[in-house]
Amino acid sequence: MIAHLSSFVGYVIPVANIVGPLVIWLLKKDEMPFVEDQAKEALNFQISILIYLCVSIVLILFLTKCGGIPLPRLQGGDE
Repeated sequence: MIAHLSSFVGYVIPVANIVGPLVIWLLKKDEMPFVEDQAKEALNFQISILIYLCVSIVLILFLTKCGGIPLPRLQGGDE
């Protein structure tokens, strides 16, 4: 449970959402198999979200600024 909740620290410290589950996994992997499994799950989820975020940022920048697909401009009520 702490491995999942430690991800919320990422709102205060930028990289802590990955470091928290990693530290818990490294400390408890030999003692508690359930904690090991849950910490791996939390770490996997946080890394996946980071990858999705990076890909999304690149796509947004490419599609809107770098000559990609121009976004349509909405016209006002006067035609």
